[in-house]
Amino acid sequence: MDPLPVYDNHIHMSPHGRNVDALRDYKAAGGTALTLVTLPYPEVHIEDGPDFARSYEITFDLAHKAREATGMEINVAVGPYPVLLIGLAEAYGLEKAEDIMMEGMLRPESDCIRYIHNAISERVYPQSFANKTYCKIKNDLHRIKYH
Repeated sequence: MDPLPVYDNHIHMSPHGRNVDALRDYKAAGGTALTLVTLPYPEVHIEDGPDFARSYEITFDLAHKAREATGMEINVAVGPYPVLLIGLAEAYGLEKAEDIMMEGMLRPESDCIRYIHNAISERVYPQSFANKTYCKIKNDLHRIKYH
C-alpha cells in the first residue's frame, strides 16, 4: 500500500532561510508535496506593479532549486503579498496602492504568465497544451482587468 500523501498547502521560503534543508526535514517526516507562496522579500523594493516580477522570479527560483534537491512536487502561488498594501497606501494613498497591487496581479505582459507557461511546459505536457493554457490564462487575466 502506498503511503498517504501529506500536502502542505502554504509555505514560504526565503533566499536567506533553511529552504532545502527544511524541506528535507519535511520530507523525512512524511511530507510528499507542497505549495510555495511568494513572500515580500526584503531585497525587492515595491514601488509599482512591474516590481513584483522580481519577487515572482525569486519564488520560482527557490521552487526550482528545491525540486532538484528533494524530488518533491512543489507547486507555486505568486502574487502581491496582501500586507504590502499597508506600506504602499502610506506611501502613495490607498487608491494608488490598490492600483499597484492589481497591476502586480493582472499585468498581462508580466513575467508571471511566462513563468506559468514555462512551468506547464516543464511538466511533460505537449507543447500545444502549454500554449493553449498560456493563451487561456492571458485572456482570462485580460478579461478580469478590463471588464
